[in-house]
Formats: sequence, structure tokens, C-alpha cells
Amino acid sequence: MKTLFVVFISIATMAHAQFTEHHFMYVSGALTGGNYFGGSLMINYVYNDQYSFQIRSSHFIRSSKSKPSDYISGVFSLLSLETLPYDQVTSYGFLVGKVKNLNEKGTIRFNLRGGVSYSFFKEPFNWQKVDNGFLSPNYTFDYRTQKVVSLDINPEIEFPITRFFGLSTSPFVELNTKTIVWGIEIKTLWGILRKSNKHKTHKQPNLDEVSFLPLAVNMQVMPL
Repeated sequence: MKTLFVVFISIATMAHAQFTEHHFMYVSGALTGGNYFGGSLMINYVYNDQYSFQIRSSHFIRSSKSKPSDYISGVFSLLSLETLPYDQVTSYGFLVGKVKNLNEKGTIRFNLRGGVSYSFFKEPFNWQKVDNGFLSPNYTFDYRTQKVVSLDINPEIEFPITRFFGLSTSPFVELNTKTIVWGIEIKTLWGILRKSNKHKTHKQPNLDEVSFLPLAVNMQVMPL
């Protein structure tokens, strides 16, 4: 029974090692700066060091473009950022890409990636001027929400520093019928990022490739 258990563990370990040599799975987090500012969380899968798949969730904000020129936030609004008038974009996307290693170790690679996302725009409108003194905003407003389908373009240079941690940078563009969200992303990567760089073991000799010196045997023919 003990022998069978050891054999089972050995097979499972080898199967897992073989699987992770061709299937990379990791999460990444990004900070984005551009015409909006925000961040993203992503789940990534790379197959056979060639094809990538990503599920991402992003949230971006910017100062509202519709804000009146004489708008004053007030002291209380500065203490609670949620009451400030921001244009907001929240997107949920699925992207696919083609991976190209830029060195033999796989520590630098280019990921040409694009896809689609479902985007929610939340923007202030219906500005009404009020007189609340310097403690509160001098305008009230409401929010309206619009939903659109977006095209995402996200080519990326990845640096898997170790097998389990890396960094990356990429431009990000989200195109839709309402606007264009663009920026530069800086990311951290966590998970199984690339193949293991184990020291190469000595190759076991193949009997078919090994030549043996023939043994010299003196054979005497016995007369009949």
C-alpha cells in the first residue's frame, strides 16, 4: 500500500509539473494614467507560451467635463471624495492575444492583445446652484449612467522576473461610441508566469546511440 501511495504521488507530481510547463495562470493588478486615472484587476491564462486569454475588471475616473466653471467643492466634500463630481467608467472585458518570447529564458515577452468589454459610464448632470457657504458644494447634481460595448487594445511587454512574480507595462485604449479611454498601465504579475529554469540534467544514454567495442572471443572449431 505504501509503495502504491508513493507511486501515485510521484505520478501526480510529474503530471502537475508537466502541466505547468505549458499552462501559465496568474493574476495582475494595474495602475493606469491617461485621460482617465484608475486601476484594473486581471486573471490571465497563457497556453503553450503562445496564446493568451484575459478577463479584466477596470475602473477609471476623471474630473467631470460638465462641471460648471465656478464650482466649489467645499470643505466637507474634500473630506469625502465620494461626493465630488467625477466622470466614471467601469468595464468588464475579455481579451485574447499572441505571445512572443524576446529571449530564450522567457523573462521578456511581447503580448499582442485585444478584445471587447462592456462599459458603464456614470457622469454628473443637472447642475443646480445653491448657497451653502464654504463648508458644502455650491452646486448639487445628479448622476446618469450609460452602457456601451467597447473595443479594447492592450499590447503589453511583460517581464517575468521569476517564475512566480513579474512586472509589465502597456498602453491601453478603450474605443466606443461615446468616447476614447486611453492611458499607460504599470502592472504587477503574480502566479505561474513562465517555464521553470531548472538546471539541465545530464541526458541518460540511449542504448541505441551507444556503440560498444566488440569482445574478442577466440572460438575453436572442434573436429568431428
